[in-house]
Amino acid sequence: MGGWRAALAHLLSNSLAVDLLKDAVKFLVGAAAGWALKVGRDRWRSRRARAFWRPFLTDDLCIVVGRFQKEFKDFERSGFLGAGDAVALAELQHYLAKIGAPEPQLFYADQLQGDSLKHTMISLGGPDANAVTREAAKLIGSTLRFGDPSGHEISILDTAANPPRHFSPQPLDRDGSGTDYGVILRAPSPFAPGKQIMIVAGSFGHGTWAGTRFVTSPAFLALPQSRAQHALECLVKTDVVGDTPQRIQLEVVRSIETETLLPPPDAASRKKKRPTPRGRRSGRGRASN
Repeated sequence: MGGWRAALAHLLSNSLAVDLLKDAVKFLVGAAAGWALKVGRDRWRSRRARAFWRPFLTDDLCIVVGRFQKEFKDFERSGFLGAGDAVALAELQHYLAKIGAPEPQLFYADQLQGDSLKHTMISLGGPDANAVTREAAKLIGSTLRFGDPSGHEISILDTAANPPRHFSPQPLDRDGSGTDYGVILRAPSPFAPGKQIMIVAGSFGHGTWAGTRFVTSPAFLALPQSRAQHALECLVKTDVVGDTPQRIQLEVVRSIETETLLPPPDAASRKKKRPTPRGRRSGRGRASN
């Protein structure tokens, strides 16, 4: 009698173990399927963003920011980063992580020179505090020109317009309302063959912040120029309300004349590059918040 009970208990314990194992396998398969579905859905939703940002989804990507150091050395020896540039940096880092980019390195512009410039780069902030923006914008050959930082010129000049047109932000009033402008440039890096550079820089920090929001928006990704593999430049205007960029409006967008194409997604399988078309395109877009 005791042997029968022991055999039954053994059988039941084995059945329970088998059932638990089956349930565990079902749970793991379901969890894996759910994760794969989420990843696939996120990749599908971000496919247009990844197509534009693909040249920057690299392990050597670095983000460069400017800082005011000499002007306030006696007050804060580490230097000052503008609030608008700081928020732009945080939003850009969040966006890059969202579309699957490796975590980028972060540098102050005054830390880079010589071989240290040979990175895929995103440079945030205007030429007054960011030397990388200042030098790269000159070498790229953009027709959107920053004012002279040594003379505290904050306007942006469109040299492609006839006659050339100045874009100057309105000063903020007592309520913190006004306007600002931001420039977005994407081109082959003038510092390193085969690398890419993007510049997002405003007349003030609100313009940099607005430019970052626009270049990461669906409105920007829907532009024909953003879908092409050519270097491009664009100018946005933003209302500033409550010390925050609002109603971001595209003013100018065009391809930049260059002999170098941005690498297409399957560049590794192609050995020849096609010359960039000579024609320029410009236009206006809808507002982006």
